[in-house]
Amino acid sequence: MYNLKFSRWILISALIAVLSLSGIASSPRPAASVAAHPAPTGPDIPPPPMTISSHIEAPDDVTFTPLDREQRQSIAPTAASSALNAVAIVGDVNANTERYKNDMDTAVQTLENHGVAVHKFYHGESTFTWADIVAAAEGAELILYMGHGVYSGSMPYPDIVGGFWLRDGHFVSPDQIRADLDGWLAEDSAIIFSHACFTAGSSSADPRDLPLSEAQRRVQMYAAPFVDLEMRTYLANNHFGSAANFVNQLLADLEERQTNGAIFKSTPPYSESDFHDMSYPQNSYDLWLSGNIREWDDAFVGIPEHIFLKDSQPTLGPLPASLAFTYNTATQSSTPVKNILTPENVSTGDPLTWQATTDVNWLRVTPTTGTTPQTLSVQPQNLEALADGSYSGTVTLTVTDPPETQNGQQTIPVTLDVETPELGGLPTA
Repeated sequence: MYNLKFSRWILISALIAVLSLSGIASSPRPAASVAAHPAPTGPDIPPPPMTISSHIEAPDDVTFTPLDREQRQSIAPTAASSALNAVAIVGDVNANTERYKNDMDTAVQTLENHGVAVHKFYHGESTFTWADIVAAAEGAELILYMGHGVYSGSMPYPDIVGGFWLRDGHFVSPDQIRADLDGWLAEDSAIIFSHACFTAGSSSADPRDLPLSEAQRRVQMYAAPFVDLEMRTYLANNHFGSAANFVNQLLADLEERQTNGAIFKSTPPYSESDFHDMSYPQNSYDLWLSGNIREWDDAFVGIPEHIFLKDSQPTLGPLPASLAFTYNTATQSSTPVKNILTPENVSTGDPLTWQATTDVNWLRVTPTTGTTPQTLSVQPQNLEALADGSYSGTVTLTVTDPPETQNGQQTIPVTLDVETPELGGLPTA
């Protein structure tokens, strides 16, 4: 059991907060406004409208028990047959919930237009827990969140900010994000925030003039668990349509795809005159802000020169989660007679060379080598000598070329039930 007071960040936060105090003013920032920054395409083209959800304070003495891998896998949904997977979360933000759902739906539609399988978790549309989200995030390349930003301490200079607010009683702390998503996401993954306080710097209850150092401190803290998870891209923007815009650029045609830094700079309300290149503790990572002391609504943390290429890598599509056979000793037949597997490259379409093996002598795999889209069969054999009972084994398919294939080795559990039918229906003496 972990007891959280966000202790990891308190020392750093306190030091930077001291530097921020010179900018304190008494006039609060409204919860919703239209940004004044000009769009990069020209001063006559206004940026999209913007809102920030109201900030919300983290509960005292937050505790959690990390999910182990078996727990995560036991509730995982059926694997999607697409190259990329995403999780879209809309938390409870009261009156703004429907507006954020609509904005998220635009991003989800954009993801699906690019062939991404999306698991949606919208407050009010289904009953879900953080464990459900974690299960769906297995191997995910993209996580999108719209909802409350969370803080601990006193506003407008909170001690700590970070985490997801799903609804009352369901706060996910930064440490819980670290623990439950560790080793769980795709290697090249991205997190996109929209409308959430602190994630891009500003909150709904800021003084009129919030200093750059405080905006930097907040973004650094909010991005920290995702950087610790080695996610390559953190994007936060409070404008409607920004999540869909980010997605569209991250997944653009390869010949047109830009670096992370270029994507940030090409998305409203970015303004070159308001650009701030800040430091980040993690090697090779940068922290960029676009804004000023009146509004900090656009942030990036990551490797600016990195290009999202997860969908350009060959990927072995999901094979069946399990196979099962039943053998009737009276008829000496199995049901089914065999199962046919079809390995596929679900991303680039290039051929994959594979080999298949089994760890039991009562299974036969034919052929044992091949190239996609060639199929293989899995069939019971040598069953006559087996006693009644249940048997288990595995079939493993491994891509041997190209070696960098994602999900390139998959093991399928196989069960066999050997049964002798009982004689029944005869008259009694």
